[in-house]
Amino acid sequence: MKRLCDYRGIVLTVILIPDEMQVSRPLQSRVVAASGLAAASFAFALPNRLLRAKLEELEIDHMDLTPEFIGRPLEEVLYRPNDSHWNIAGNALAARLIWQHVSAQLRTIDK
Repeated sequence: MKRLCDYRGIVLTVILIPDEMQVSRPLQSRVVAASGLAAASFAFALPNRLLRAKLEELEIDHMDLTPEFIGRPLEEVLYRPNDSHWNIAGNALAARLIWQHVSAQLRTIDK
């Protein structure tokens, strides 16, 4: 995909979308407790770390929404109940963050 975009002069941006389990501390606690394993057995951020490293290696522009989703107050619910898809607030947050990233990229390209 990167080669095709480069060939056509298109900037490729990959957005890493967090699963609810990666951002919800209460959900993580329930999963760890139900597993019977130690909390250290879980690396909820590992998939994103590995993917970010590969994207950087390939020089592909990317944005990981996970830190911003984790940083939200606990009372700000971003996912639909028992669904793992974003609710309206989650979609609004993602849209704002992606817009900021893409806007910054466009300003860089225009220079």
